Order: sequence, then structure tokens, then C-alpha cells
Amino acid sequence: MNLFSIKNLSKIGGTKGLFLFLDFDGTLSPLVSDPTQAVLLPGLKRTLTKLATYSTVRIMIISGRSLADLRKRVGIPGLIYAGNHGCEIFFKKRYLLRKGEKYKPTFARPQPFLKNS
Repeated sequence: MNLFSIKNLSKIGGTKGLFLFLDFDGTLSPLVSDPTQAVLLPGLKRTLTKLATYSTVRIMIISGRSLADLRKRVGIPGLIYAGNHGCEIFFKKRYLLRKGEKYKPTFARPQPFLKNS
């Protein structure tokens, strides 16, 4: 069964519960040599938007991309977005996890941190 075919959406919506964990690069978008050129595969935005309307379905899009970049590229309300390999998680207009924030100073100036390790 092709999970993402429109004719199967009603079957999926009728399930007792479904949680889809989907990676962006290489799954929802083809791998490209220039990451700034990555876009959703044709038809997926419509399909994911429809799936997100079912109360029994939750969809999480996971990526190594920044959360802001991921949300901009997918742009579907109601999904759970996990950026920076799960260090940032966003759902329903609020952050559920922002672990990466406390490490920003370390990554901005890694030399002192690396010297002491």
C-alpha cells in the first residue's frame, strides 16, 4: 500500500492511532548537492496537510536542519517539527524542547571549549 496515495488517506484516518516520523532530506525531499535547493516531493504537501487533519494521526518531521529552516521548507501547520537532530522541537505554536539554545555560546566560539577538553 502506498501510504501517501490520496485514495488511502481515508483508511489511514480511520486508524486507532498513527504516529509518522519522517525525515526531510532524502525522504520527503530528494537529496540534492546544494541543501538550499531542497523542496518537498511533488504532491507531498497536499497529502501531509490532509493527514494532519485526522485526530488519530500525528506527524513529526525530523531533520538535521535548523528548526527555522525545516519549518520554512515544509510549512504545514499542525505538524511536529524536530530540528537540529531533535535538539529543538516545535508543535502548535510553541517550543516543546530547545536544548540547543544553551549550547549556542559554545558553538559560536568553540576554541576556548576545545582547548579545555
